[in-house]
Amino acid sequence: RRFSLNGEWQLHQFLGPDTGERPPADAEWSETHVPRELSNQTGHCAWLRRAFSVPSFLSGERYVLFFDHTLCEVRVVLNGIPVGFRKYGSEPFELDITDALKLEGTNTLEVAVRDWIAYSPKNQERLANGEKIIFKDHMTGPAGYTMRSYLGIRGPVWLETRPQIHVADVDVVTRVKEKRFELR
Repeated sequence: RRFSLNGEWQLHQFLGPDTGERPPADAEWSETHVPRELSNQTGHCAWLRRAFSVPSFLSGERYVLFFDHTLCEVRVVLNGIPVGFRKYGSEPFELDITDALKLEGTNTLEVAVRDWIAYSPKNQERLANGEKIIFKDHMTGPAGYTMRSYLGIRGPVWLETRPQIHVADVDVVTRVKEKRFELR
């Protein structure tokens, strides 16, 4: 079972080279919608937040947040507790949030995103010093040209349940000469 967290969120976007561990205390928030691409003309970093309650139909042993697509780096905080960090958020991922989730009452989900600058320490330094940044200069990871101008939560976000014991990943290894395959 799953519950969509798409829809109305709040946004705080800023120029800085780093999102920080939590949104700034003096953050100014505006209304936004998720999923959505944000232009990095307003800033290379953003915090998005949303309050939600767990619906009664969603019960399970473990709870995970599923992100279909974020740009580029993502940090996730639930009810003030860091629950995950992903360097390459453009790939779908999920985070087990069971220990931070309130089954009764309101939860506050905060998601930080940082554009391609996350992969360029030299450009982070330039930005901090007020210098001009140079796309793809001194990169430590890949960034496609579609990432040049955007950041944000580009795909759906879901709250899902899982049983305590489950298969998270399977690799199939073929042995052609032996006429068999293995599941790992």
